[in-house]
Amino acid sequence: MAAAAVLKKELTVPELTQTIILTRVEGKTKVPELEKLRHLSRHKATMAIYF
Repeated sequence: MAAAAVLKKELTVPELTQTIILTRVEGKTKVPELEKLRHLSRHKATMAIYF
């Protein structure tokens, strides 16, 4: 979110998305099934993904 502020960009768009999901990809530490990217992406929200 700080990066969006520095770039002066909005992460939400009125009447399109008002939700931001901050998550990470699965690596050594597993992610619960319902929190995997394929499930979270169904929300059609803005996603900030940590690699």
